Parts: sequence; C-alpha cells; structure tokens
Amino acid sequence: MSTGIFLGADEIKYNGNPVGNMRVGGTNICKGYVGSVLVFDNCAAANSNVVLSITNNISGPSAGYTIGGNLAGFTKSGQPGTSYTAFSTTATVNSGYTGSISVSNAPGGTFPSPGGTTVTVTTTLTGSVTANNPTYSDTITVVRNNTSITTGTPGGSGTYGPFTSGTSYNVPVTFTPATGYSYTLTATDGNSTINLSLNSGTGNYEGTLSRTMGSSNGSATITINGTQTAVPTTHEFQFTTNLTNATATYNVANTSTTTSGNAPANITVTEPYGTSLTPSLTVTTNSGYNPPSSGYTFSSTNNQAIQVGVTSSPTVINVSGTATIAYTEVEFYTAPGTCANDACINYASGATKKLYYGTSGPGSGLYENDELTTPISSSNYQGYHAIVGGSSINISGVNGTIQSCVSGSLTQFTNTSYNTTAISACSGSLSDTYYGDGGLLTTSTKIYNGNTGCTPTAIGWVSDGTNAVQLSAGGNVISVYSC
Repeated sequence: MSTGIFLGADEIKYNGNPVGNMRVGGTNICKGYVGSVLVFDNCAAANSNVVLSITNNISGPSAGYTIGGNLAGFTKSGQPGTSYTAFSTTATVNSGYTGSISVSNAPGGTFPSPGGTTVTVTTTLTGSVTANNPTYSDTITVVRNNTSITTGTPGGSGTYGPFTSGTSYNVPVTFTPATGYSYTLTATDGNSTINLSLNSGTGNYEGTLSRTMGSSNGSATITINGTQTAVPTTHEFQFTTNLTNATATYNVANTSTTTSGNAPANITVTEPYGTSLTPSLTVTTNSGYNPPSSGYTFSSTNNQAIQVGVTSSPTVINVSGTATIAYTEVEFYTAPGTCANDACINYASGATKKLYYGTSGPGSGLYENDELTTPISSSNYQGYHAIVGGSSINISGVNGTIQSCVSGSLTQFTNTSYNTTAISACSGSLSDTYYGDGGLLTTSTKIYNGNTGCTPTAIGWVSDGTNAVQLSAGGNVISVYSC
C-alpha cells in the first residue's frame, strides 16, 4: 500500500500544483520508501489535456436558443492513458421561439500520451429555431339592452386570448333570467348575431358567439337584445272579518278583471309576475247602529299594495269592531200638562226622567235603556211633558211625539174684547181675558183663550181698546190694527 507525502492538505508530487516538486539540490526526488513500503511517488508523467470544441449547426436566430453546460474551450486534464468521461453540453429553445435542437456530445476517452499532449474533441449542435408569431387578447363585455330587457343578468365578460392574428375563438354568452320572467333573446357584437336558448339543466339562456382575433389587443361589447314576459302567477287574498252589527265588502285594485264581493272570502287571482295589487275592505254599519267611537280596526295589509310572485302568499286582510246601537236621549219633566204648551209653560220644573229612542224616532218606541232593549210600560209617563232644554214630548202608550211649544209663561191681557171685526173689537166691553206669547198684544205671534196655551183664540180680532190684532186659524196673529 502506497502512502503519499503531504504539505498540509496538499500532496507533494512530481508535477504537483501548487506545491511543486520535492528536490535534493537540483535533482528531483522520484520515489521514497519506508522499508519496502512506497510512501512517496513523484515519478508520474505530465498531465495531458482534452479541449472541447463546439460545432454549431443550429439554423435560426441565436437569440432563440441558449447553450449551457460544457462550452467551447472547456478542458479536461489527466495522466496519459487514464480515462475521462464524456463532455456534457446543453442547448434549449428560448421563450418566444419554437424549434427543435439535438446535441451530440463529445464522448469520453483516455488522455493521450506522452504527458503534456493537448487534443481537441467536438460536440455538434443541430436543429433550427424560429420566432413565434405575435399573440393578442380581446377584452369582451357582455351587456343587456336595458330598453327592452329590464330584468336578468348577462354573462360571458372576460379576456379571451392570447391568440395569433386571424385565430377564431368562441365567447360563451349567458343570460341568467330573473324569477317570474321568460325571454326571447339574441346576442350580437355588431358583426355576428346568435340566438340564446334556455338550458334546462342550468336554467340559463346560452349561446356561443364566434369571433376572430385581430392584429392588436382589442375590446368589444356583446349586446343581448330581445323581449321579456312576466309569467302569469297566482296570489291568494284571505279577507276575514270580526264584526258585530256591521258588514264588509272586499276589493282588489289593479286586477285584469273586477275582483270584489262580500267578505269574508278567500280569493285567488292570476296576474303577470310583479304586478302591483292593492286589497281593501270596506265596512257598512247596520242601520240603526253607530260605528265604534275609535273606528273599525283594520290589519296593516288593508290598502297595502303587494307584488304578485314577490310578496309571499296568502295575504290576510282583516277588519274587526262592534257597532253600537244608535239612540237619542230625551230628558223631560215628569209632571204632565194637558197639551204641549201647558207642559212647557206650567210644568217645566221638578223631577225629570230620561228615555231613549232609535234612529226611526220616538214614534217607533221609547226605551228605558240606551241599548234599546227595554221598552217603557204603556202605563208610564203618559201625556205631554216639557223636555229639558225646550220643546215637548207627547207619550202615548210606548211611543212618543216631539212637539214644539211655547217656552216660558204667557202674558195675560185683561180688559180685552173679541169680535169678528176690528171696529167691533175696539168698541167692545173690554171685559175679556186672553193670553199671548209676547210682552204686548201687538208683539205676540199667537193668542190663547187660557194660560195653558192649549186653546188658540178663534178667527177674528182681539182688542185692548188701543190696538187690535187679527187672528187666523190656530190663533196666529196676522195683522195689527190701531183703534
């Protein structure tokens, strides 16, 4: 086994580099032994060299490829007769170019003799490269014609390419329909027009528009044209009522046919999707009743517009309330008179009583309560009574009649006389007594025979000796005469 001699990590050899030779004076030491063991061999020959040469047979621009690995001038060195491996050179096509390159690398071999010899070996490159044609892209925007189509969403916008000029490419145009509408659609880029068809699988309208790439980057707009039709859609209205002494009718405004009737009712209408309809209830209070003081209570859906197909169905519209019976209260003095005037003149004081009657008047019945459920007894409150506040009521049986009357007391006119003519009355005995509703005989509008006001003076004249008043039927004063 041989062992080398080292200076640090470098072995000392005959032609060692960088250490150099080991010498004794000017003589190189060739070998050294320890006993029979060779520990130093400095007798090797000088290295031979193999230098790489590259033959480039690639056609086309040099910018189109890259040579790598072992390049021209690459050198391998070694002892004569020892072997070396093949050279390794690479060649690749650059981006933007197309082509094919093959490399025939210089093979391995043995270093030549004698030492110090240099030989050249060749690696051959063959093939061709060409610059690619330029490519371009189009920016496509797909829109809908908002004049004829106001719903739905167009699709297919994007960047298409890169492609070389003249290359055909396809744009998949789509249109997502809005709920409740059907469409008839086309798509055009200004040069080509296609029909869009409904794809039952995706639910979209679809079509493919073919285009050709130009000689520069470009943009284009594809417009979707056509018509939209609202799909007939049903909607239910439930009109409900909780009414007492009242009825209701319903109406649905803006339907294609008249939709109205008596409530409660459930009504189903069919109108184009999105149609605005307004349901409403109208209440009629029964005759003889008054609406609730705060009015009838309607649900918030009353007179509130809905959209068919958009607003959830059914829509419930309700009205509730209780109408109370309509009545008039009459309060009168309980002491009766012999006539209306007598009651108002002589009995308009003392105890009072309240009775009630409905919208048909007291002639249709008088009641003890304002619900008009308890009629008066036919034996109670009979006769003429002064009403508190004016006028009178004549109660007969269970019915009554409101009558006007003289309010307050009558004026007594003594020393008067009656006759059929003014002259005869003026010249009479002036021994009679009459009563009038005015402060003077001449200011009265009516003359009575007694202070009850029940018996008007007959047709004729009544005089106090100074003046005379002419009376018509019923004691009405129709003229005044100066005696």
